[in-house]
Parts: sequence; C-alpha cells; structure tokens
Amino acid sequence: IAAADPEPTAAPTEPAAASEEEVTTTEEVGDETALPELRTIRRLVATEAWEEALSALLAFRQLHPDYERVETDQLLYDTYVALGLQYVNSDKIELGLNYFSQAERLGNLPQEALDYRVWADLYFEGIAYSGVNWAIASGYWRDLCAAAPFFKDSCERLDGALENYGDQLAYLMDWCPAISIY
Repeated sequence: IAAADPEPTAAPTEPAAASEEEVTTTEEVGDETALPELRTIRRLVATEAWEEALSALLAFRQLHPDYERVETDQLLYDTYVALGLQYVNSDKIELGLNYFSQAERLGNLPQEALDYRVWADLYFEGIAYSGVNWAIASGYWRDLCAAAPFFKDSCERLDGALENYGDQLAYLMDWCPAISIY
C-alpha cells in the first residue's frame, strides 16, 4: 500500500505539464489567426463603419475571448458609443439607448452620451403625456426645449403642447389660465 501512494502523485504531474504545452501551442495558433481579424476590425473602427465593426468585434470575441482583451474592449466601447449617438439622433432612439447601456458596461459614458440619454428620457416622457395630460407634457417639452432645442423638434412640440393645454383650459371655460398659456 505504501508503494502504491507515490505512483499516483507522480502520474498527474506529467500530464499537467503536457497540457500546458498544448495550451501554449493553441494560443500561438490563435494569435496567428486573430491578428489579421483584429487589423480588419481596427480598420473598420477607424473608417467609422460601426455596424460592420460591431459584428466583427462580437464574432472575434467569441473566437478569441482573451486575445488583446483591453484593446478589443476599448474598440467595442467606442463602437457602442458611436452607434448609440447615431441611433439616438434618428427614429431609433431606443436602440441608441441600448447601445449606451452596452457601452456603460465597459466604461463610463462620455458627457455627450449622458446628455443624449437625459434628452431621450425627457422626449419619451413628453411623448407619453402628450394627449393625456397637456400640462405635464408641456413641462417635459419645456425642459427639453431649454436643454436641447435641436433634439427631435422639442420646441415645436412645446408649442403644440401649450396650444393644446390652452385649448383644454378654454374648453373647461377656465379662461384666465388659458390666456396666460396662449
């Protein structure tokens, strides 16, 4: 029995050393295939081909999760922020906000993205209350118009909300507040 104990402890030592060599060989092969892909991704980000860069980055990280992780995280962060800014300024505001959330998992958002997030929230609140409660809707549109008059026709929406709020008060024959609103 005493002779059997040393043999099991010696046996696992040799296969562990062999598996470390295999890992090193696998990483070297991965590096050779990963480098051209990473160069392509860098070029896509540099040329601001954000959609293609995002697809390539996500596929790259699936294949090579630990290769140049700091750099790929930064490229992914930059791509998410750029796509967020692109979409938050379009009709796909929710998608832009989603990209901001993804970027925030990788680092702090730049002030521009934070501003757009606040403006989008005000926009959605204004939309939610428009036609339901014109007094509250006009408050949100007023805040958005003051902060970002260029964002989603916020000042025109404020004018419309105030006009509808005045009409609502006039319909209720509450003339004094209606006059001040008009």
